[in-house]
Amino acid sequence: MFKRTHQQTDTTAMRTTPDAAPPEQGPDSRRDAGFTLAENLIAMALMSTIVLTLILGTWVVIRTSKQNDELAKIEAVLGSAADRIANYRYIPCPENVTAGGYEEIGSAATAGVGWAPETVSISRYEYWDVDADAWTDSNAIDASGDCNTQVGLTTAATLQKVTVTVTTPDGGKSRSMEVVKADIRPTEVKDETQVP
Repeated sequence: MFKRTHQQTDTTAMRTTPDAAPPEQGPDSRRDAGFTLAENLIAMALMSTIVLTLILGTWVVIRTSKQNDELAKIEAVLGSAADRIANYRYIPCPENVTAGGYEEIGSAATAGVGWAPETVSISRYEYWDVDADAWTDSNAIDASGDCNTQVGLTTAATLQKVTVTVTTPDGGKSRSMEVVKADIRPTEVKDETQVP
């Protein structure tokens, strides 16, 4: 019949040995291993800093360009308004004129830049006081203190200083300029063209 025999197996023989040798430790062994997490994080931080710096630099350039554009428009409107007022007819009492006055003429300068006419204003009218030898807020020569529309006694008595102010539509920036006007026409012409 059958006989059973007991066989002893050696478990140490069954262990497998690796076919390849363990990786060498040395300076060339890291090339195949890739980058570590720390190296990747440092690289990303440096790249983020560079990109952020470029974005902020671009933003500053755009903002500066916009501010320079607004300042250029203010100067253009202010110069044009001052020229228009200087070349417009003399008005003896401009603060009392509602239509066709200096402010309306100066406001026409905004059309070139597309701003509303309200961005140009006359912030102050001053008159030369011959007796005080200084600028004053009234051109009243007589004791009544009212604006004297017949002021034509001398060229000095007709001097006006008109302060023109231009403000950006957003109200952020404004510039002013003073325009000095005088009625230096001959007396005959003044009488014919006097504004009532």
